[in-house]
This record gives sequence, C-alpha cells and structure tokens, in this order.
Amino acid sequence: MKLKQRVVLLAILLVIFIFTKVFLIDNLDSSAANREDQRAFHRMMAGLRVELVPKLDHTLQSPWEIAAQWVVPREVYPEGGQKVVFKPKRYNRDHVVEGEPYAGYDRHNAEVAAFHLDRILGFRRAPLVVGRFVNLRTEIKPVATEQLLSTFLTVGNNTCFYGKCYYCRETEPACADGDTMEGSVTLWLPDVWPLQKHRHPWGRTYREGKLARWEYDESYCDAVKKTSPYDSGPRLLDIIDTAVFDYLIGNADRHHYESFQDDEGASMLILLDNAKSETSFYKDRETAQSIPNALRRI
Repeated sequence: MKLKQRVVLLAILLVIFIFTKVFLIDNLDSSAANREDQRAFHRMMAGLRVELVPKLDHTLQSPWEIAAQWVVPREVYPEGGQKVVFKPKRYNRDHVVEGEPYAGYDRHNAEVAAFHLDRILGFRRAPLVVGRFVNLRTEIKPVATEQLLSTFLTVGNNTCFYGKCYYCRETEPACADGDTMEGSVTLWLPDVWPLQKHRHPWGRTYREGKLARWEYDESYCDAVKKTSPYDSGPRLLDIIDTAVFDYLIGNADRHHYESFQDDEGASMLILLDNAKSETSFYKDRETAQSIPNALRRI
C-alpha cells in the first residue's frame, strides 16, 4: 500500500474513533442525567406518598358532624327526634284553584316543592318537608288523642277527619283513599327556639275592595326602609329574597312571616307555610305580577 493511501486510511480511522468517542461520552452523560432525573422523581413521590392503611388513632367525625359544621346561624337544619306537622292531600296535582290568591285549601305538594326550591336556591330557611303516605286506620287512630279521634268519620268507603283548628270544619273533612292518605310532613322547629310572628310589609288586606298601602303608594317602600327592623341588618334583603321565592312558587298569600325571638333583627326570615302556592298562579297575570312588588319598588 502506498504511503498516500496509508495516510488517507489512518485519517478515516481517526475520524471514526473521534466520532465514536464523542457518541459514547454523550450517551454516558445522558444516562447520568436520566439516572439523576429518576432519583429526583422517586424523591418527589416519596414525599407525596399516602399511607394505604389508615391510622385510627384519633377521634373520627361522623358525616352528620361534618355536615353540621357547614351550617351557619342563619340556616335551619334537622337534628333528629323532632315533631312534625302533617298536611293532607286535598287536590290532585293538576287541579287549579279559582278565585283569590288565598282561596281554597293548602296544597301538600306545594310544601314539598317549596322546600326543594329553598334548598336549590341555597336559602336553607324552610323547615324540612317530605311527602308521605300514611294509613289512618292502622298508623294514626291507634295513637291519636281523643280530641283528634272525635273528628274522624267515614265518607263512602273512605276514612276522613277534619281535625281541630281555626279553619277546620266538620263539613269539609280531608279524606283518604280508603284508609291510605297522602300528605306532606313538615319539621316542627324545636321549642327551645321560639318564633316571633311579623306582619309582612307587603301583605294584602284580605278585604274585598280595600287595597293595601303598597298597592297604590309609590313612596311606601321608602317609609318601610326607615322602619325597624328594615332600617338596618339583613331583614329587608330577606324580604327581597322571599319576594323572588314567592314569585317562583306562585305564593301570593305571604301575609305574615316568622323569625327567631330576641334576635334584634339579625335572624333570618323563616319560610314557613308555603302551601298556598301552585294554585291559579299561571292563570292570573295580575296576581303573579303583584308578588315581586317589593322587589320592583326597592
């Protein structure tokens, strides 16, 4: 082999050696970097690792105890063991009550719907309400007081009763379907929280031909805002919330409202007695528009 050829071959081998050396060094550096990345990753995971076996060396809270911490003083929630109020079914779901907004009987399903709307809106000011079927013969009569038992009667094949109350009449009993009666069950607030009744500033007169002041006096709202408890605190805002609430359920019969006693105006407005809703609301445009009157004038 000639000298020139030998020089060219050596040069080629030298170039191949240099490239091989560089490639190996780069691979070694990359491997080292990868190993360092892996070590850093494992250190991070070790810091985030959660024990799969829980340690029960502390006092656990029940879901009810945890949920109770969500409730603030301006909300109502059940504690268990309370009394309830039963409102019997008077109408079918599609029955329309004609006449004034306060005409007819209470609708038991309106109480249920109002409770769920209150929950959806996040007010939490309405006592808990659920629908129930009860057997008057086997579940109610055996435990009823003598006063209530004296109001039971039979109409056709149906067990009925009319109860003892201001509006209760023997000529207008509530009747079951046979012995089974549908109705709503409303939580009775504990006696340790006595309620105070207030006249609603936008209530009706309930007298034929006589308008309430808010129905004709454009300055009425300004007068309300200067009167206790609406001149300070959250009460006037609660009235506005209630106007929206009543408009949605079609309740034009909010003549009074309740709050907790001795609260100096700080208590929420409690949404009791919502059964005069879902009646003729969608047929009576004038009545519907009168419900949010407080909202429109403030």
